[in-house]
Amino acid sequence: MGLLVGGISSGFSVSQVHRAMDDVCEMLVAKPVIGVLVSSAAGQNNACNDGILSWGREHFSSGANQGNGASVYGATEIHVFDERNEDARPGDAEISNLAEDTNNAIQWYADADAAGSHDLAIIAQLETSNADARPTKLTSPLGVGGLVRTRIREQQVAGNGQFLRESRAASPARVTGDGLADNTAKAIATLESMSESPMGYVFAPSINAVKKSLEKAEFAAVSSSAVDPACFLGNWLEGTYLWDYELPSYSGRSGDSNGYYLLSRIKPLDLETMKIVLQRLPGVREPCS
Repeated sequence: MGLLVGGISSGFSVSQVHRAMDDVCEMLVAKPVIGVLVSSAAGQNNACNDGILSWGREHFSSGANQGNGASVYGATEIHVFDERNEDARPGDAEISNLAEDTNNAIQWYADADAAGSHDLAIIAQLETSNADARPTKLTSPLGVGGLVRTRIREQQVAGNGQFLRESRAASPARVTGDGLADNTAKAIATLESMSESPMGYVFAPSINAVKKSLEKAEFAAVSSSAVDPACFLGNWLEGTYLWDYELPSYSGRSGDSNGYYLLSRIKPLDLETMKIVLQRLPGVREPCS
C-alpha cells in the first residue's frame, strides 16, 4: 500500500534532564550564568519541561542548598532559551511560578537566536531520518503468547555507521505447553513472515538536528530511542566526541531503550589538553614546532 509506520521516538526523562543540567553546571562551575537551549524535532515532551522545572526548584529555591550533601554550583542564574513551538513550552503560569520560587534565578525565554552561544543544548525529542523498510536476516524473539518482544538492531556500514537496521518480524516462539499462548505466538510469527524474507526497519538519527545544536552550544544532550550506542562508533558526527554517556538497560520497561549521551565539539583547548596528557606517557616526545 506504500504506507510506512515508524512511530514517534521517545525522548528525555526527568532524571536524564537533571543529569544533563548537573553535568554542565559542574563542569562550568566558574560561570555565573549558564545558558540552556531547548529544541525538539516534533511533538511535545512534558518530561523535559518537568525536568527543568523540578531541577530549578531543587537547586535554586529558598533553602535548596542547605543540609548535608547539598550541591552548590558557581552559577547563580540559569537562562533557558526555548526554540520549540508555543504549545510545547511550559505555560506562562508555570514559568511565573518558577521565577517566583527561585527568586528569578531560572529565566525562560522564547527567543533563542538573540542569545548567541549557549552552554548546553537539550534536544527534547530527536526524530529519525531516511526511514525505509528493507529485507533483513534479523528477527525479533517473542515471549510467551507474543506479549513481549525484543527488537534486534544492527549497525550498517553505509553512511559512516549512522544507519541502523532493526528487526520487525517475529521469530518462531518456543513451545510452552499452553495452547492459547502457543497458538497466539505462532499466529503472530506466521503473519509477520508471509513475505519472502523478513522485513526490517532501516533508519538514522536526525544528524542535522544534532549538528545545529552543537553549532549553537558547547555541549548537546541527547536521549532518544532513535539513537543507539553503536552510532558513536562511526564517523557520523565529525568534529564531535562523546563526553559522557549512560547505556540503555534494554529491559522490558518503557523508555529503557533510551540511553543518555552528552556530546561536545572538539575545541582547540581540548586538543591542547590531550597533547599535554599524552606527553606524560613514557616514550612520547613533544613534536618539533
